[in-house]
Amino acid sequence: MCRKIDYNKDIDSIKKIWKKYHEKESYKKLIEEIECSRNETYINEKDGEAKAFLTIRNKNVQDDKTNYIFEFYAAKKGEGYGEKLLKDMQDEREFLYLHANKKESGLINYYERKGFKKKNGTDEKYYMKWDKPNTAVKESKEKS
Repeated sequence: MCRKIDYNKDIDSIKKIWKKYHEKESYKKLIEEIECSRNETYINEKDGEAKAFLTIRNKNVQDDKTNYIFEFYAAKKGEGYGEKLLKDMQDEREFLYLHANKKESGLINYYERKGFKKKNGTDEKYYMKWDKPNTAVKESKEKS
């Protein structure tokens, strides 16, 4: 089940997932992003434990990071928990942004299969954007 986090209930299972990917990093950055009032964190859970989580800028905040995905991790790849969470975000929003490490070609391919397109980037990361398919058609019709 995908839902918004209950901080006190879910933070420990989110930390477990985070630690699988960031062994040497502290939780400070993660906690700051989760606690930021402009962000929202969602989980996909099974039996009361987070199996994937995603932290995204609140769609009601209009700044240069609106709909930007800061964190997106699954406890175990290939089980579909992260995929379901991303699909829910795509269903709810008109567009999404994220960065993907250029060294992780499998991850970049995954995002491309989900409709994200490389826009630009740095030496280390691609900036990628997803647009809801009907949005581009709707906008071009409105301009006509």
